[in-house]
Amino acid sequence: KAGNLLYHPPNRFWIDNRQRRYVPAAGDLIVGIVTAKLSEGFRVDIGSSTNAYLPLSSFEGATKKNRPNLQPGSAVFCRVALASPDLEPELACVDREGKEAGFGELAAGNLIRVSCSWSQALQRLSVPLLDQLGKHLAFEVAAGANGRVVVNGPTTKDTLLLSHLLSAADGLD
Repeated sequence: KAGNLLYHPPNRFWIDNRQRRYVPAAGDLIVGIVTAKLSEGFRVDIGSSTNAYLPLSSFEGATKKNRPNLQPGSAVFCRVALASPDLEPELACVDREGKEAGFGELAAGNLIRVSCSWSQALQRLSVPLLDQLGKHLAFEVAAGANGRVVVNGPTTKDTLLLSHLLSAADGLD
């Protein structure tokens, strides 16, 4: 893959290719969009070559009678539970201990598309841009490793401003 060759002392090199096509890997935290309701789960678009499957059993406390009410078009924050080149990826909305831990439907906010490398950088604990914005404004950001980011601010104007700032910062140091 073509891209910029980056270096971090003493001997770490990598190629940053600003890729937008997501390749699922087990354990990745992603933002998906529900495309269909099935009898035992949901079909979710994760930005890869195939859609993923989100079973009902992957929600905390979900049963056939107490199922989550996700509609097509809903954004959902989840974890890739199973990723194989031969099978469709399987998602989970619980952590490894079976707790919800912030996973589930993202009811409010603005969904933006950025490069996979920028959205993965937004998942780090300390991002200088987010730290500086947090001094002036209260907001929430749900960044998926698949290049989708959901931004939610106190007002619609703030949400759109944050969305434009994060989109424009894609590719900057």
